[in-house]
Amino acid sequence: MFQNIVRKFVEVLLFETSDHFATFTDVVTDKSKIKSEPNYRLNRRDESEKNIADLALSLNCIQWENFFQAHVDSDSAYSAFIDLTTSSYNYHCPVLKEPKRKHLPRKPWMTRGLLVSVNNRKTLYKKYLNDPSEENFHKFKEYRNKLNQLKRNAKEIYFQRSFKNANGNPRKTWQIINSVIDPNKSEKIHHIKELVSEK
Repeated sequence: MFQNIVRKFVEVLLFETSDHFATFTDVVTDKSKIKSEPNYRLNRRDESEKNIADLALSLNCIQWENFFQAHVDSDSAYSAFIDLTTSSYNYHCPVLKEPKRKHLPRKPWMTRGLLVSVNNRKTLYKKYLNDPSEENFHKFKEYRNKLNQLKRNAKEIYFQRSFKNANGNPRKTWQIINSVIDPNKSEKIHHIKELVSEK
């Protein structure tokens, strides 16, 4: 069934070497009415060397001559063969259920400009990997260091403003503190003192 069809036509291909004709159709759809597919991760099979070896051993243990003689015609034999090999493959090479990647929320101090800079840093790093010259490494390293400094400055400004806005509200202040540090890591307390200090 075709939906949202704007225009279509059907043609037949003629071959001089065969009396079987191939039929095809060309469909033009209205892309504005088609919903984009959601992002998903394709599952894969566990085709490790051990699993493939176990699969081969399992198939080699089958008495194939007796197997095919048990079926009266080629159609039933073929169907039984497909069912058997498929079930064996599914058993020895199961589908791995890979968890979906969790997209971490964007840090509140990460502006659009910083995100663009992060992508530029990745581009420079890939360029260095493809061509590991001293010049490409220097460009990547210099850009990375500048970006790290900008990120630290943006983070510091963000928390200074947050603490200033939470002045007189202990509960909100502690919410901000807990969002910065791990309660089990007291060594980060010094960083908090720097953030709340007046400039």
